[in-house]
Amino acid sequence: MTVSHRLVCVGKSSLVYPAAAPPKNAIAAGAVTLQVNPNPTDLDASFTVAIRRPSGTVLPRLVPETWGVSSARARAVLLLIELNALIFNVICDTVKRLL
Repeated sequence: MTVSHRLVCVGKSSLVYPAAAPPKNAIAAGAVTLQVNPNPTDLDASFTVAIRRPSGTVLPRLVPETWGVSSARARAVLLLIELNALIFNVICDTVKRLL
């Protein structure tokens, strides 16, 4: 299994399986990790940085600041991230139904 050296965990990704496995594996491997979640989780102390705010307020500011892109381009990036999350959720629901 390949483990990332950096991981951003948004929302309930550290709580719900199978999405919770990559954050736990990254933390165990010593990766630099960031969690964005308005609620406390059991892994807060294990993340390198845990931001307790809604992702809808953090990510629109984080993306342009990090990559130096315009707000419009940041919104496009965030839409792609949301689309990927939606596709992942649909796949997980399908797998659950098949099992």
